Amino acid sequence: MIDDSAAKRVHIIQGEWKVSKDPNVVLS
Repeated sequence: MIDDSAAKRVHIIQGEWKVSKDPNVVLS
C-alpha cells in the first residue's frame, strides 16, 4: 500500500506538470 501511495503522489505531480504545460487544461 505504501508503494501504491507513492505511485499516486508521483502521478499527481506529473499530472500537475502536464496541466501547467497545457494552457487548454485548467487545474481544479
